Amino acid sequence: PYMKILECLALSRVGERVSALERLERYWYGMIRCGATTFYEAFNENESPDDVLGFYGRPFARSLCHAWGAGPSSCLTEICFGLRPLSEGWTVW
Repeated sequence: PYMKILECLALSRVGERVSALERLERYWYGMIRCGATTFYEAFNENESPDDVLGFYGRPFARSLCHAWGAGPSSCLTEICFGLRPLSEGWTVW
């Protein structure tokens, strides 16, 4: 998920906000469709809910609550509205 959010931000910054949002929805909403209540360490858009726990060839190796997956929470404002902070604490944007 870490690199996926950078991909979405890059699309947004070149004016492809709709494409960025589509990718965001497909990827992160895919986690929700698989029963996520937190952001996963990794996710494959084509996996089924039964495949979610497996990772690295082991049945229960994936972290289901991982900071790398939290990218959308920090960039939705930029992707949706084109706003980003120009100073700490969003005092200028």
